[in-house]
Amino acid sequence: MRTHFQIRESDFLNFDALRQASQCVGRVIRSKIDYGLMIFADSRYTKADKRNKLPKWILQFMEEVIERSERAFWKTSILAM
Repeated sequence: MRTHFQIRESDFLNFDALRQASQCVGRVIRSKIDYGLMIFADSRYTKADKRNKLPKWILQFMEEVIERSERAFWKTSILAM
């Protein structure tokens, strides 16, 4: 793959995995009135270099959840002190 397409195998595999994850989210949410839940449980989604390769419409919701989780974490951490 490297010699023919000038792309590293690991880059292609990451791209393919993120593409498939995006497709799964798209299958959960089919229209504006639909709702669903997709859990990105793999720890690789905590890494910005992987997470930022997802489509923007998915990222906007992930960032909201991450921000709320971080606020909740710090709030409970401060209260525990």
